[in-house]
Amino acid sequence: TLMHNPHVFPNNPDQWSERMQVHVIPGLVVTGTSSGTANGIHQTLSTSYGGDGRLYMTFPFTIDGL
Repeated sequence: TLMHNPHVFPNNPDQWSERMQVHVIPGLVVTGTSSGTANGIHQTLSTSYGGDGRLYMTFPFTIDGL
């Protein structure tokens, strides 16, 4: 998740907030490992199956104050 706002986050010159590495293990079990600083952004991993039987992943997030 990227948030480019040097006025709000002047101590984060790379302007990244959180990185999530996604792992798919046997049986189509999906896990995610986050690293970095939340920096006001909170991200999660959500999986679901579509009507066609495919596994879909989404990465919902919230931003503090919004």
